[in-house]
Amino acid sequence: MTGLGSSPITGEYDRGRLLARAQHDYNAQVAIAHGWAETLTRMWDSFDDAERRGAVARIEQAIGRIDRLATGVFAEARADELARTVSAAPLDARIVVDPTGHRDRRVRSLPDRPVPVLADRTVLGMLIDDLVAAQQAGAPPDTITELAVETTGDRVELVVRTPGGQPSPPIDADDPLGHSSHPTAVLRLLASRVLADAIGAELIVCHDGAAAVATVQLARVP
Repeated sequence: MTGLGSSPITGEYDRGRLLARAQHDYNAQVAIAHGWAETLTRMWDSFDDAERRGAVARIEQAIGRIDRLATGVFAEARADELARTVSAAPLDARIVVDPTGHRDRRVRSLPDRPVPVLADRTVLGMLIDDLVAAQQAGAPPDTITELAVETTGDRVELVVRTPGGQPSPPIDADDPLGHSSHPTAVLRLLASRVLADAIGAELIVCHDGAAAVATVQLARVP
């Protein structure tokens, strides 16, 4: 099993290099989309239907990567900002795993009674969103992420599990995106780490052989 907690990154990372790498990848994908668009325009009459579809598919792939990368950068920046303005209050942990409005997730299990924890509702909700996005980045299309709230003694665990999700990518604290084929996953994992630290939660990210799994552990409020 591969966990974020056992990787070299434990909090601080080179944010400047992270953003520079993200910009490089962004520019590369823009160039790919632009290049294929020019080729398609120039060769439209020469291409057969299969070649046209292939060119369009490559443009769509590049645009999709651009969108996910931009979303990841915004998530990382948002996490850094939210971490500075945390306002904790008692809340029912079941609220933040409500899948309403999200077609890519469903609830696997919930306690029948309220599960009180001390946390910032916005931050905890964003944390769950980032973990889902990180796992979905490496999962097959239309994969559904399973959410659960579990209690163990005085601890509350919010579990995010995506069947078919890839193991967490290795993260180098000096160059987080340097060796990753899934930069979006890295950016969302980094955002989730910042948010977890901000509310005093322990974050464990691993792979159980069939699914990507993330567990957010919080102290239960009496």
